Amino acid sequence: MSELMLLGVFTSVLVSTTLFFVIYINIVQKGERLPRVLFSGLLLSINVRTIKSVIYFIFGIPRMGAAIGFTGLAFIGVFIWLYIKYSRRDVSRFKRVELLHFLPGIIGCIILSVNEGTSTRLFYQMATWVSILYTVVAYYTLEKNRPIKKLLAWNRLVVFSVLGVLSMFLMQLFSSSLFEYAVGAAIAGSLTYILFFYMLRRNHLFVRPTNSPEISETIISKLKEIVEKDKVYLNSSITSKQLAVEMGEPSYKVSYAIKKVYNKPFSELINHFRINEVKNRLLNNEHKMIKIEALAFEAGFGTPSAFYAAFKRETGTTPLKFVENQQKNRSIHPTHQNSW
Repeated sequence: MSELMLLGVFTSVLVSTTLFFVIYINIVQKGERLPRVLFSGLLLSINVRTIKSVIYFIFGIPRMGAAIGFTGLAFIGVFIWLYIKYSRRDVSRFKRVELLHFLPGIIGCIILSVNEGTSTRLFYQMATWVSILYTVVAYYTLEKNRPIKKLLAWNRLVVFSVLGVLSMFLMQLFSSSLFEYAVGAAIAGSLTYILFFYMLRRNHLFVRPTNSPEISETIISKLKEIVEKDKVYLNSSITSKQLAVEMGEPSYKVSYAIKKVYNKPFSELINHFRINEVKNRLLNNEHKMIKIEALAFEAGFGTPSAFYAAFKRETGTTPLKFVENQQKNRSIHPTHQNSW
């Protein structure tokens, strides 16, 4: 009985504190709304898994208590992964297809609530290990995309705290007494308090970093080689994400490298080199046997209209006028060298 009282008192305090924590995050804390919502979902999922013990043992509703607790447990991993992902600088738009990650938790809840023959322990073990896997992926994502120092320290604390919570939940599945079960719940809940007290000392934990990342010489060398030597712009379907994949670097770092090296956004850079490609061929008299539109297609442009619009922006004139002007300049200055 004393263990049940301990479990009930602790869980009651945890529920009220977590609700206060969630309100604090969404009202007092500054920053992007999506990361705050996802982090709130993470806390509530941990909370639901913890109060499952009260529903299960104190109120005597084993089937419904197990179903509700399973949902919270299954959601923990999804929420930590999504939170870390949307804390990154280069990810800001939520993909609705990612809601499918919550589906196993919902299906498991339905099965546990209606089927008495289902092995609750097996379902909980699977959900715990899957959530641990999600958390490991979240940690890998965090270390790969390293945000600014303060945010990195906070997100590491979040990831390791969640791993600690999941470890306690895993321990509960193999506990031999109600007291051990209660201790596991108490330790899991205490880890959320650590996050809360850490957050009270800081007010910008959900603000995406806006400072420029460090761009190494390796990234710059890769960018120059793939753009100027390999002529990636000749690929008519090239995108900034594909360029980042080919370079093996995060897309936000590639974007900053482009601005640092060429002082242009990605689309302008690609069009700039495509126009230069066409200009070189025009001045080499290749257009006499090939239509200008064909040269544009070979340079990577998808449509004639896109080519002419880009050419006009880049040179201030049409391709034919450009050739005429260059020929006049050559006749007046025979030794003149073009450099654009």
